[in-house]
Amino acid sequence: MLQKNLHEWPLEPGAKFHKRDGSQEHAVRQNASVALALALLASSGGLDHGIADATRAASPGGRHRVDRYLSITHAANFLPTGDGKKWGDQWQSAFWAGLAGQAAWLVWDKLARTTPRSWS
Repeated sequence: MLQKNLHEWPLEPGAKFHKRDGSQEHAVRQNASVALALALLASSGGLDHGIADATRAASPGGRHRVDRYLSITHAANFLPTGDGKKWGDQWQSAFWAGLAGQAAWLVWDKLARTTPRSWS
């Protein structure tokens, strides 16, 4: 279910979003929650690849690519989401950033050492 809803984000190679590309709660909260869920599965060692087709969805690419999308489209950074706006400065932005940050922290040692082209 997860894999079919992950989409390449056209504005930055190596970034994906889950179902919705936008700056409002229904998009940002969902992407942050998916990033955290994948990071929890990957870091717990409890992912059973034989029960579910989780090898693709929980791969480093699927997990880190959602984090990449979230970090790039935050108000403090440089690219807007698909609705033309960056996310942040909303009533639950700190919560969404916390979800994404927790996801990144759980897989910190596996994150890419490169930064998006616009950050260099």
